[in-house]
Amino acid sequence: MNARTGFCVSSISTTSPIVKKISFAIGVGLALINDPDVVVFDEPMSGLDPLGRKLMADIIRGLKQEGKTIFFSSHILHDVEDLCDHVGIMVKGRLRRVARLAELLSAKPMGWKATVKRLSDGDRARVTGLSWTCSDRGGFTDIQIHDQDLGKALDAVKGLGDDLVEFSPLRPTLEDIVLQEVERAEGGTA
Repeated sequence: MNARTGFCVSSISTTSPIVKKISFAIGVGLALINDPDVVVFDEPMSGLDPLGRKLMADIIRGLKQEGKTIFFSSHILHDVEDLCDHVGIMVKGRLRRVARLAELLSAKPMGWKATVKRLSDGDRARVTGLSWTCSDRGGFTDIQIHDQDLGKALDAVKGLGDDLVEFSPLRPTLEDIVLQEVERAEGGTA
C-alpha cells in the first residue's frame, strides 16, 4: 500500500478511469520523450473526456507549432478537420486519396445554407415550394438552398426579412468526401 495515496496497486482495476488516464499520459510522454521530428498517434482522441480531448488537441497543435510532423489515424473526422493540414483517406487498407485539407474542402458550393429564426407556416410553405430543404434545430430552421447561383439564393432569402441569422455556402464535408471514396472503392472505380 502506498502511504501517500492509500492505494494498493493490486486493488486498482486496469479498466478504471484513473488507470486509463495514467496509461494515456505515459503513452504520450513516451512518444515525445526524445523530442522526435515525426510523431505517430493511433486514434489519439478515442475514449477521452472533453478535457482530455482538449489536452490532446493542444499537444498536437504545440507539436505542429514546433515544426514537427504528426501522423494520426482517426475515425473522428471533426478532429481531422480541426487539426490537420493534409489528409490521407484509407479504404479497406488502401490509400485512396492524399490532399491538402483546404483543397478538399474548398470545392465549389453545391448550394447555400440559410439559418433563420423558426419559420412561420406560410414561409415554410413558400420555401418548400422552391424545392428547398428545411430542418428545425432548437429555435432555428436551417434551409438548404439547392441553387448554386448566389444572387438568386440571396434574393430568395431576402423575403424572410430580419429573421436571417446566418448564410453560408454548402460545401462537401470531409465526411462526404470519405464516403465518396468508400463508394468508389466498393464500386471498383478509382
